[in-house]
Amino acid sequence: MAEYLTENAEFICSAGGMIKCREAGNNKVRFSGSKLLTTSAILASCKGICAIKTAAAQGTPQTCQCMLTAWSGGFSPGKIATGVPLLTNTATNICSIGGVVRPVLSGVLGKVANGSSASAMAMPAATVLKDDAQKTGGSPAKHHTGGEAKEKFAKDSSCVTIKQEVIEDSQQASAGAADMQVADLLCPYHDCEKCRECAYPRTGIKVDNDGGKLFQNYKAWSENQLEHQDATDRHYYKMWAEYGESMWSYQSHHVICGNQVFAKYSRVVKLALFCGYDINNALNCIRLVSSSNDYGQCPGGKSASAYDAMSLAKIQWHLGGHSYNFSQKEIDLIRKRVKLYTKHEADELYKDKGAISRGGIKTYQDLLEVEMQKLESSLSRKIVCRNTAMQKNAFIKRMNNISKKIKDKLGAFCEKPHHSFPYYVSKIAFLYAFALPRTGKIALLRSDNNQLIIEKFRVERFEDTMTAEDGKKITFKQIQENNGSNPQAFALGEQAEKSNCITFCENIKYFVLTQDVCTEEIAFLTQPVSSYVYHIQEKCTDSLRFLQEHQTEILVWLQENMDDYVYEAPIKVIRDRRKSLLNGVV
Repeated sequence: MAEYLTENAEFICSAGGMIKCREAGNNKVRFSGSKLLTTSAILASCKGICAIKTAAAQGTPQTCQCMLTAWSGGFSPGKIATGVPLLTNTATNICSIGGVVRPVLSGVLGKVANGSSASAMAMPAATVLKDDAQKTGGSPAKHHTGGEAKEKFAKDSSCVTIKQEVIEDSQQASAGAADMQVADLLCPYHDCEKCRECAYPRTGIKVDNDGGKLFQNYKAWSENQLEHQDATDRHYYKMWAEYGESMWSYQSHHVICGNQVFAKYSRVVKLALFCGYDINNALNCIRLVSSSNDYGQCPGGKSASAYDAMSLAKIQWHLGGHSYNFSQKEIDLIRKRVKLYTKHEADELYKDKGAISRGGIKTYQDLLEVEMQKLESSLSRKIVCRNTAMQKNAFIKRMNNISKKIKDKLGAFCEKPHHSFPYYVSKIAFLYAFALPRTGKIALLRSDNNQLIIEKFRVERFEDTMTAEDGKKITFKQIQENNGSNPQAFALGEQAEKSNCITFCENIKYFVLTQDVCTEEIAFLTQPVSSYVYHIQEKCTDSLRFLQEHQTEILVWLQENMDDYVYEAPIKVIRDRRKSLLNGVV
């Protein structure tokens, strides 16, 4: 039988806080002088250290300071006080910080005084939920489950008094009852034969998070049945066919992280294992780039950086941990660029109360925590028997839907890095999308004695102007090469000269052409990769002065073409242009 809760009830939060509640709606129905709690119950006091806030403060202990939201589950059917449902010991609440709040002590001590307008009800003896009491270091009271309560009613003009004898302890506990964790069940468990025989209460909560199993399941699922592959899978196999592991390796990433996140939610884990959900299933896998290997025959002979790998493969970098911190400088830059690229504020798409926040920016682990909290809260609100094929399949489908939603966002990185927002599995992937230096490089091209003169410039104060943070104009600064070869002259009749020109231009995509320079002349630079050409039909004798004289129209041109800006590493742009040149495409 469910236990009703009074204002003497004690609650524990999954984040570590101890909570007491007071009734805000019921003033009539009492037990031993204490009001019975209804769905109108609000926070009275909280104490203890909040693990969520402590993690957000980088380990500095933070006291529990929260507010309660709407109650879910644990409503007594037909039992109301002043029109509001009474709470029982299966009720849960999600606090404003994100923790799951549930009772560990009902506060019922043996007698109920019931208001004249309320219906009489039988009340069980005080109960401590054994599992939660052990977690908080308390001593569980005896759990009275057997016998029939003997009740006598004495009525007068103002109240109904219910006298209840203390229910005697059951002499025989059901087989294996000591192993049951009833408080962790997301079902309406009853002490009946059907529930005692159910495997759900005895299901463990150990998470088998195994990257090797994850990859083998993914490989068997995606390679043997091509119709299973989605756009993300097809892109991975395309990159594997083109590059293999010549410059980087791949790792299998659990979209829902088993150890860092999933294992924290024991109630969800228990139900998942009972339903047959496998954290290592193929739908929970995405292949990401990882540790660098040597470039081999690529220019420079150096090792591929994480930025090079992401630029070439268009896949997120896996290494570095899924929970990370940003410096204030990085936070300011990320927030500005999120708004510039996505037209949203950094925290607009996933509001929080500042609990799991890096200046409003959630990490990958934070976002998964939110998904698990939402799932647990939803399951808590709908307490039904889970021991049916329909319920088991429905749970597995919900887990797979979470994986798909996040995997699709991670896979959108191949379109443009900011399309993955807000899901970035590592700090370096987040920084790649929103915090790379944006100085804006352009090349000025002029003709002299049948040679093409190319001079590279950096656009100073480029990003401030792009975001309209001030009214000042851009300025230009010549890029200083180590060998002093800027500007450089090229006779483009030879294939080798074109190849040298490609190397010199690196990853520049913005070309300003002066008089006597034809767009067709530099097709080998502009056509293989998305590039932008601006033609000014005037003769140029002094490059810097020429750019300054035309800075306003150049600024407008740059602004018009910034929406499609995607950083690409020099090695990738050089590789793509050379490949096109060798194949005779341009």
